[in-house]
Amino acid sequence: MKEAVKEILKAEQEANRRIAAAREEANRLVADAEAKAQALLEEGRARAREEAKRIVEDATKAAEERRTQLLEEAAERANELKESRKERIDAAVEKCVRRILEVEGLG
Repeated sequence: MKEAVKEILKAEQEANRRIAAAREEANRLVADAEAKAQALLEEGRARAREEAKRIVEDATKAAEERRTQLLEEAAERANELKESRKERIDAAVEKCVRRILEVEGLG
């Protein structure tokens, strides 16, 4: 019977050792999984930051191109208006000169 008790105690110790080893392995697996999950999160965040940066750069470039286009169009329109006004002023001056000459009897 002593032998049987020794065997039972030995079996219990082995079972406890295996349980402890299984717990350690489970804890290690959980820690590894958490570390991998954290790494994936960080990687996703980094990709998201890069994508956001690219979007902002693209939007900034598009806005700058549009700004340049609008400035060029405004400058062109200003020149057109200037030319139009110049022609009208020249015509008005010519008309004034003709009237003055008519009044003076020179025309």
